[in-house]
Amino acid sequence: MNIDRLATCFVLVGFVIGGCGETDPKENKKSVVPVTPVESNLRSCELLLKNTDVAILDRVEFAESVDGFYKKRGEYTAIAFVAKSDSPLPSDSVRPVMGAGVAGALVVDRDVSRCFDGAGEEIPNALWTL
Repeated sequence: MNIDRLATCFVLVGFVIGGCGETDPKENKKSVVPVTPVESNLRSCELLLKNTDVAILDRVEFAESVDGFYKKRGEYTAIAFVAKSDSPLPSDSVRPVMGAGVAGALVVDRDVSRCFDGAGEEIPNALWTL
């Protein structure tokens, strides 16, 4: 197995490492943890995530460095974003806001989730390490 391919997991590894998610009881606000892209050539992604019994994604915030949107339908959330410039994404480009749990506990639909590099080529196996 190629270690470089495993390192291409951009946002979702960041979800796991970042431990997004618990509500701050002092402020009664949901925490927002920036996600750091691991793949420096990553420029865009299309993701389909499913909530679980222990993890609920409320919304996704995007920085000025990307054009992005998300759409929730039931227990599913679709996320799509593209970098505004051909340069590595800053760590605060995509910020998940969890209503419960951590983002690493969300289910990724690997059949339809894809990430792309600066040339528009799909980054193979970008989601395998989640």
